Amino acid sequence: MPRFYFDFQNGTSRIDDEEGVELEGLETGRREALRTLGEVAREALSKGDEQTLRASIRDANGHVAYTATVTVTGTWHPTSIDPVSRPRERG
Repeated sequence: MPRFYFDFQNGTSRIDDEEGVELEGLETGRREALRTLGEVAREALSKGDEQTLRASIRDANGHVAYTATVTVTGTWHPTSIDPVSRPRERG
């Protein structure tokens, strides 16, 4: 089975996979990368309203074979939220 390496980036943080994992093929890796990005996105939302997350899959030769990017942007709309319950903006 081929070995693939999963690298993840969140803003300025980057984690490069040095060990890799053997998978049936790239499609299996794609599904795993998307599943993991979903989990990371849920966790990242607690850190701010604007997050860009990226997962890349490298093959055994170090070539990037697949990249997925998730961008999450949250925006407050003052007319639709009670001003008392809306969090204060950071300044």
